[in-house]
This record gives sequence, structure tokens and C-alpha cells, in this order.
Amino acid sequence: MLWQVSVAVVVAAGIAGGVLGQEQHAHSGADGLGEVSFPASCLAEVRKPFERGVALLDSFAYTAAEKQFAEVNKADPQCARAHWGVAMTYYRQLLTGAVRAATLAGEQDKAKRLKTELSGSETDR
Repeated sequence: MLWQVSVAVVVAAGIAGGVLGQEQHAHSGADGLGEVSFPASCLAEVRKPFERGVALLDSFAYTAAEKQFAEVNKADPQCARAHWGVAMTYYRQLLTGAVRAATLAGEQDKAKRLKTELSGSETDR
């Protein structure tokens, strides 16, 4: 019985430490990102910043990626892929296993609005 309690305590401590430590997971966003080619029909001047956001997202640098996609959204509000990028930063399945529901709801509303506004468009813009 003591053995089972000991194992349970060790497992619980490991899980708690991992969950608490994941919020601290961050990248400087400076160097070390690979090259990304992610076609999107956004304005030409936001293509590189958008692809940097995808690289940050792929590197699990969720906070930095969210900021990068927000800058793209500011420069090109019709860039649907940048809104997708922001939404993807809320789904941190590999680090926390949870979606930040309150913030995700706002992005889902934006996605519905954009879908309505852009219906009939030949591209994902």
C-alpha cells in the first residue's frame, strides 16, 4: 500500500510540475527558426511576417507567434490565414493539453464574420 501511495505522489508531482512549467515555455523568437513556405493570399508585404508566425507556431513559441500574427492582422485585416494563426496559438495541446476557451470564442466569432464577409471569394483571403 505504501508503494502505491509513493508512486501516486511522484506521478502527481511530476504532472503538476510539468503543467506549471509549461506556461514558462517561451522562445526569444530571434534566431534558430527554420525556413517556412506557407502559401496564403494575403498582401505581399505581410508574407514574410506571416511565414515567421508559422515558424514560431511550429517551434511552439505560442506567445511570440500570437504577437506576430496580430501584427499581420493589423497590416492586413482580410488575411484569413493570420486569423487562423492566432487561433492556432490558443490550442497548446503539446504543452498544456487545453484550449484557452475564453479567448478562442472571440477568434471563432471573428472567423464566422470573415467567412460571411469573404463568401464567394476565390481564395482564402
